[in-house]
Amino acid sequence: MNKEHQETGRGRPGRVIWLLFTASVAVNYALIAYNRHLETRIDTMKRAFGLFEGRFLSTAVFRRAADGGVEAFSFVRPKPTIIYVFSPTCGWCKRNQLNMKSLAYASRSAFDFIAVSGSCLGVGRYAATHALPVPVYCGSSNESSELIVRGGTPQTVVVSTSGQVVRHWIGAYTGTVKDAIEGYFGVRLPGLAAGQ
Repeated sequence: MNKEHQETGRGRPGRVIWLLFTASVAVNYALIAYNRHLETRIDTMKRAFGLFEGRFLSTAVFRRAADGGVEAFSFVRPKPTIIYVFSPTCGWCKRNQLNMKSLAYASRSAFDFIAVSGSCLGVGRYAATHALPVPVYCGSSNESSELIVRGGTPQTVVVSTSGQVVRHWIGAYTGTVKDAIEGYFGVRLPGLAAGQ
């Protein structure tokens, strides 16, 4: 084999590696841009729902899932409030249940924690069957309660003692949502249950 063929042979793997590296960099930049796009869409969704960080919530009027009685829940209170928005028919809410319960137990000394469903249909039975460790409310009767139940499920919202929304996560506790919630509350969550 002559010297020219040997050099050409050695150069080809180097060029292939360079091309693969360049393609990898391009794909990573595309993924970063797509992730930023998704973050912008989530912020847009929060604003469309009306429940965004910085918004103030007044007293919300809900039905208690346990007995159907009406209760006015004031967000101006001694401890901040965690609102977990769910639906009894939401598969992701069922899979996220152990995470929600873990967060409720871990945060109970520093936060008031409530679970809210937009519909009252089957909520009392669901709360009893799944032994939710927090007060469970349903329905919406005024602007504040309507803002809370608007949008998809699950959602997790932190409201300050003055009634201001300080954090709002949309989705089950997986990926970046799980990381953000664990970081914010300083807890370790067990992860999602297997899909049904």
